[in-house]
Amino acid sequence: MKLPSGLSIDHVPELQALWAELSEMRLVLGGLPVLVSAVDKGGLFAYWNRECERITGYTSAEVVGNTGILGLLFPDPMQRARMEELWRSPERSFRDVETELTTKYGSVKTVSWSSLSSTYPVGDWDLWAVGVDRTEARRNEQVLSLLAEVNSRLLQREPLTSIHPFL
Repeated sequence: MKLPSGLSIDHVPELQALWAELSEMRLVLGGLPVLVSAVDKGGLFAYWNRECERITGYTSAEVVGNTGILGLLFPDPMQRARMEELWRSPERSFRDVETELTTKYGSVKTVSWSSLSSTYPVGDWDLWAVGVDRTEARRNEQVLSLLAEVNSRLLQREPLTSIHPFL
């Protein structure tokens, strides 16, 4: 085996330790209960963890390097443009940016994304982000809002039909 220039056989244990540490980090990132994705300098996904797979239905093999995946995840041109704008931002850092993505099976998920890519750059990843599925929380907020409106209308003895068609 030929080592890169500047390295000797004396560095092999250090390189093996570094490789083991990187492998552990990938294992941790892969198993986190949050979406973790990364984009390379060409704008293609370079990393897609198991939670991304679970939430979206798309496997890492279907996403990483796929030039058409953005159109599938974000069929709405406004949402797609918003994501691309975040990725191209010179700051490369954002917090709690909510987007709606479409799963492989057609359902829409609300995901809150955060990134500290400019503060903590990672190798060949131009941008990496962590996402939290907020779909159920958003639905719960809508139900609570509707219940508050129903309560208000009942207290004022107003008809409920103007709030929502199923009431």
